[in-house]
Amino acid sequence: MTMFKATPERVIWLIEHLPKHIQRQLLIQRIDMLLGYGMIQDIDGKIKLLYMDKSCDVTELLQSKLATLRNCINIEQIFWHIQKPDRLWLLNHLRTIYVFDKPEYSELLRDAWISTEFPHQMSNAVLTQMFWNAEQKHLMTENEIEALGILPEVITIYRGLQEKKTRHKALSWTTNIDVARWFATRWHEPKSGITPRILTSKIKKSDVYMYTDQRNEKELVVNPNRLMKLSEVAGLEIT
Repeated sequence: MTMFKATPERVIWLIEHLPKHIQRQLLIQRIDMLLGYGMIQDIDGKIKLLYMDKSCDVTELLQSKLATLRNCINIEQIFWHIQKPDRLWLLNHLRTIYVFDKPEYSELLRDAWISTEFPHQMSNAVLTQMFWNAEQKHLMTENEIEALGILPEVITIYRGLQEKKTRHKALSWTTNIDVARWFATRWHEPKSGITPRILTSKIKKSDVYMYTDQRNEKELVVNPNRLMKLSEVAGLEIT
């Protein structure tokens, strides 16, 4: 099957033809959904309130969002208008339909990953495939490439867990145990009966997809199937 090259026009066309409930998820801000209304400027430049419990208002808001997309000159700009939790999903959907240039795809993946709070809502298999199709040199800045380069060939990594269902074999880890501790405890409720934990493992540098410190997390994105010596850190006080 012939796949067409990804262009802004084709990406916009696809979004325009998605089901309305998916468009709504991709384009309408979560805060608008929470408050129950959104805002646009009418043709006179005045602010107009649109209410989320009115189908006609939701349609008008979506049309306004789609009109904004049509003014984007590249795919990166389009993704700026996509809600952060859904950028990875959209990129994965697009890559199954269109062919991307490797540098462009890799940079889109990097930005989508960094801007997504809970990327592991998608399966390891899908996420691993997404990174497998990227070029490492375009997933990182020059400083990040240099930082990864000075790490040992086998790297000790950590992951903070907050609840029993948290995925152990995940892609996102850190080289800093204090960062893992923060993730383990940031929403901890002492009366919940759930004990935050910190896992540790080792990974070969050749099995690292990406290193980033953009969020000050010393994050390594790794192939979860290559984790070695996975265990729980003992003797740490977590309050």
